[in-house]
Amino acid sequence: MKVLMSERSMFRTRFCRTAGALVAAAAFVILPIGAQGAGCADGQSRFLYWVGADHGSMERIDLVTGDSEFLYDGKYLLGIDVDAVSKKLWWVERFDTSTQPSTKVYEGNHVVSIYDAMTNGQYMTDVAVDPVGGKYYLTRTSGGTRSYFLSGGQEHIFANQNSVGVTLDLAGGRVYWSENESGGAFDEVHSAKLDNTDTQYLFTVTNVKGLAVDTVNGKLYAAAQGSGLTPGPLVRSNLDGSQLEPVFVTGVSGDASKGLDAVIDAAAGKLYWSNEANQILSIDLPATLPIPYALATLVQDSLADRPRGLALSCADLCAFSVPSTETVRLGTPPNPAAFLPGATNGPAIGAIWDPVVDHTTFVPGALFDFVAISSAGINLSLPPLGTLLCDPAPPSFQVTGPTGVPFALTVPDDCTIVGTNLCTQGGSIDPLGGIRFANALDIVIGTH
Repeated sequence: MKVLMSERSMFRTRFCRTAGALVAAAAFVILPIGAQGAGCADGQSRFLYWVGADHGSMERIDLVTGDSEFLYDGKYLLGIDVDAVSKKLWWVERFDTSTQPSTKVYEGNHVVSIYDAMTNGQYMTDVAVDPVGGKYYLTRTSGGTRSYFLSGGQEHIFANQNSVGVTLDLAGGRVYWSENESGGAFDEVHSAKLDNTDTQYLFTVTNVKGLAVDTVNGKLYAAAQGSGLTPGPLVRSNLDGSQLEPVFVTGVSGDASKGLDAVIDAAAGKLYWSNEANQILSIDLPATLPIPYALATLVQDSLADRPRGLALSCADLCAFSVPSTETVRLGTPPNPAAFLPGATNGPAIGAIWDPVVDHTTFVPGALFDFVAISSAGINLSLPPLGTLLCDPAPPSFQVTGPTGVPFALTVPDDCTIVGTNLCTQGGSIDPLGGIRFANALDIVIGTH
């Protein structure tokens, strides 16, 4: 049963979750950002994301509850990947007009790369992100497989031929891609080190759309359409390309035999793949092949859009990008501008926000500092304390900390609180025990 809350009730819940977590963080109940990025204690993926090639939809399913959710409506979405460090989704979106670039690569809603070549229908087809190495990898029709720096600029050209699928084995330090030199039905699958050395030809099958590396069991899976091995939609090999074999032996035909993409949850021992029949399915790993198609588990069926790209994440990721903001408000009459914005981070989800009270001229010899957090701002003059700028009515929170030491406030890693407006006001307790107000920072919770 679903319970519908009023808008006021939903805001109160969202505010209490956000502000309450900031207070808990200030009390030194702080999780490292890296641990938050994992999202689940066992490391298993919680969310499966996919993008559609026909209508341009981006959706996800909660693998625990089975609930699905629509995230984004675009044009033709062809590839998707997860940046587990910054908790963002990357995807490739194709435009077919005479005035727009052929394809764009998005990080959240921020365009990071544009491929302008409209000649002969060229476009980008897939993306893979290496956030630790500071790079991303693209496949392009008539443009091959290339790597780029997140900071800008191309790094390596791995292939110049038509390429469709790309995946990374970051632990093994390798990139895998498909390419088609002749323009025919058969695709070659290759691998190289991330520095573009030790390039290896692995195998040839028909119309490879997606690749997935099983690092635990040392296997490479290819989602192919009529793979040349009967039947499809998946084939598997060792990481060096040896022992190429079909995954299924019976019971698959028609659009269900045409694979679109594959992704592996190593911690859970699951392989997920999509097909032209608008389905997403899974099998358990490791698997002794070939297996009957009837052993596959249906994860999602009757999708409105062909699930062209798949990605997994344990953390809740945002399919949009919103900058966090901190706006200084002094009040009337004005308080001293002593409550300074975060030194290293703004109030972004998954980050530690660290504003500080500056005592250069404000309350020398203060006993300790405080920050008040509430849902609304006010302007109430309370001499000699100063001007109260955050509404103390519930829900509101107060946090104390050592004099002149930045607060360490962990913002919940939760996309639902992005865009939340909060009032925060800093101040100090003077040597005689009196309250002294500094300015307010009116903040908006963002993704970065």
